[in-house]
Amino acid sequence: MMRVAFASLLATVALLVGAGAALADSASTSVTAADGRSDPVAYIPRVFTVSGTTGASTYLYVKHRAAGGAGCAPSAFADSGTWVDAAFFNVPVSGAFSIQRILTWRTPGTWMFCYWLASSESASTTPMSQTITVRAPTGSIGATVSPNPPRAGDRALITVAGVSEAPRRVYAKIRPADGTSCAPSFDLDPGGSAIDGWSVDGSFSIKTNLNDPVLGQYLICMWLAGSSDDTSPVAGPAAQTFGVVRAQPVAVSSSAILNCRKRTTIKRVRAKTIKSVCMRYRFSSAPFAGERLSVTYITPSRRKYKTVGWVSRGGSAQTISAAALPARAYRNRRGAWRVILRVGGRQVHSRAFRVS
Repeated sequence: MMRVAFASLLATVALLVGAGAALADSASTSVTAADGRSDPVAYIPRVFTVSGTTGASTYLYVKHRAAGGAGCAPSAFADSGTWVDAAFFNVPVSGAFSIQRILTWRTPGTWMFCYWLASSESASTTPMSQTITVRAPTGSIGATVSPNPPRAGDRALITVAGVSEAPRRVYAKIRPADGTSCAPSFDLDPGGSAIDGWSVDGSFSIKTNLNDPVLGQYLICMWLAGSSDDTSPVAGPAAQTFGVVRAQPVAVSSSAILNCRKRTTIKRVRAKTIKSVCMRYRFSSAPFAGERLSVTYITPSRRKYKTVGWVSRGGSAQTISAAALPARAYRNRRGAWRVILRVGGRQVHSRAFRVS
């Protein structure tokens, strides 16, 4: 009889332990792609499945917030998180349960999910938690310029191409290359708009024209982002530099030595009567706006007296005048002087005059 009673007691204990295990509440979330792979990713639809078990008929509540803060509150109502979706709020559950919803997560990062199995939103219970890391989608963006380099005054074709794993938008700006980097977002960059928010998904190639470019170095800034003010783009800011070159070299058709005061042409400089000397150049192919010009005066002893530099205003002007050489420079330096004109650092003309 003692043995029978002891065996009965063991069986009762085993049943109670099994019942306790069966009554243990649980809840967790899986995030999968259409093929069943676990792949939490932002901006792309994914299957969110909240599953678990409960020993009694109750209600499920699920919230989320950025990981790293305080733990889940005793009730869903008291927690500072945000509801994941209406499908996971106040859902009647009993025993094993599994609830699915297709959602598009809006922000990459690591998130804490809080779960409550309780009689109401405000009822206190022991919460459960889970940490899920949502990755950013992959993407790339870049640009090509054709012809490369483009010629000043002509049309150039800029192609911005790449690939985006998620639906995003393409932005691009162009500005002079001044040594500064592209800004974190399209809105913050000072460049001129070239592509303003083209929607893309997968591989893309977008073309835009650069009309009548001015000589110089330029920077293309590109973003593959959710919006024009998005400072966390999927790709970018990406930078591509290119130079605009002249179609044909600067060509001087004629040059003249001037009496600066009277603006008249002279053939010989008389040191006692000419107070200053200027140079006048006429071009068959003129400098463009922004090109750096300089005139260097060389003494009869072949030493540089001075260099005068300035920036071309461009336009339709085919004639320019260089700054004056004062009489004090040549009064005691009689003989053959030489004047050298450079454009963009390259010598384009040399002319001699004699001081007597």
